Formats: sequence, C-alpha cells, structure tokens
Amino acid sequence: MRGEIGPSWEAEARIYVDRDHPGSRHGQDQVAMWPDIEEAYHVPLEAARALAQAARWLFDQATSHPLEHWVILNPGHGSP
Repeated sequence: MRGEIGPSWEAEARIYVDRDHPGSRHGQDQVAMWPDIEEAYHVPLEAARALAQAARWLFDQATSHPLEHWVILNPGHGSP
C-alpha cells in the first residue's frame, strides 16, 4: 500500500531513583530523561542510531555524576 507509513520505533532513556528502599520497585521517581527523543522513527537504521545515542547518553550520565547527584534530584529526597 503506497503512501502508508510502516511500523515505527521509539527510542527513549530515563533515569529513575528509588525514594523508598533499595530493591523496591515501588516509589521510584524519574529524575532525568534523554533530551533528544523524537516521536517515532520509521526507518530501522534511524531507530538503531537513536537507540545507540540514548545508550551513550545513559553511559555519560552514569560516569559523569555520582549516585548522590541523582538522589538529590529526586523530588521525594528528604521526605519521610
């Protein structure tokens, strides 16, 4: 079917901090999101490139900031 857009892919990366107890999946807050997100990629190679960029962003964030940096950004930081 000409003119129709085929399947699309999305690439995103987010960083969450657990505000309760280590190992708990309840009570996590998002503290960062990959800034270069697009709505959708319609070409597989573009999606793969975006995923590689998102992975690189996560790596850069993890190696540039200590864990305490992310805990302080947590909106629930310091609350009971």
